[in-house]
Amino acid sequence: MKTARNYATTDLLLTGGFLFFGVYLLVSGLQLPEGAGFFPATLGVVTILLSLGLLLQSLRKPGEGVFAVRNVGVLLAIVALIGAYLATWGFGWFGLRTFLLLMIMLRMLGESWRAGIMVSGVLTIGVTAAFEYGLHVSLN
Repeated sequence: MKTARNYATTDLLLTGGFLFFGVYLLVSGLQLPEGAGFFPATLGVVTILLSLGLLLQSLRKPGEGVFAVRNVGVLLAIVALIGAYLATWGFGWFGLRTFLLLMIMLRMLGESWRAGIMVSGVLTIGVTAAFEYGLHVSLN
């Protein structure tokens, strides 16, 4: 069983990781040409703000365990699934890969097949439509 000190350490390490990632996104976004870096820079700022909020929460109530992993096996399987998704980037159709990723991930997290298929379909269609037709950015 984890002690309060273990939870506090985990919270601070994860917060530091998210803060580092936010700064990386912000700096990378600012180095891109005008317009192209807006989205990564904005995500960086949001990630930094959320990380600082999490840091304050962790410092105010140390040991309460903001993060709690109930099933490490599922977490590792999802990380592997996302790794496989990223490794196949550029191969095949974006919509199919994304739909399968979301469907399998939702099923691993306990959703029914029916709900997983419906949510995955709506999200995939929404993202594809937003990028292809709204932003005129090809995802394939």
